[in-house]
Amino acid sequence: KYLSSFAKLIRKNLDSSMAKNNLVPLSDEIERLELYLSLEHMRFKTKFEYSIEIDPSLKTEFVEVPAMFMQPFVENSIWHGILPKNDTGKIEILIGYKENNDLFFLIKDNGIGVENSLKAKGIHQHQSKGINITSNRIDVLKRLTKKEFIIIGPLQINDINNEAKGTKVEIIMKRNSREKL
Repeated sequence: KYLSSFAKLIRKNLDSSMAKNNLVPLSDEIERLELYLSLEHMRFKTKFEYSIEIDPSLKTEFVEVPAMFMQPFVENSIWHGILPKNDTGKIEILIGYKENNDLFFLIKDNGIGVENSLKAKGIHQHQSKGINITSNRIDVLKRLTKKEFIIIGPLQINDINNEAKGTKVEIIMKRNSREKL
């Protein structure tokens, strides 16, 4: 099952590399993200649970987004936030509309937080370049597609005692006034 899912993920990644302007239907991006999360969940069964919630009014097959733009943030949630925890973590992904019908993507975890992750030593620490690569790709896409993308985070979430209780990243894809939804 793992190899079959991995092969499907690789095929989807190869298909997206041929996409016009590197944009793919949101439905494909969600499927790719679900494949990635299911593979990591197979590897780390007891370490995390995940959910993906999509606004039911969002027609995901007609909305185009950059290929693999959420995956590096989800990967960081798993590797830097959840795996160093002593108990089971949770990753939540919310996709929907904001004001002005801008697309909104929220990736949130209940991991150890940004500050603790930066201090962490050992097996769970590695050099992550995914977020920088994604930011650079989005800068290029802004120029190619004339779409505006805003990335807020990663930001640490603290409880009332100012203790880390997770991390979140918000991505906003501004709707062009001429675009149809």
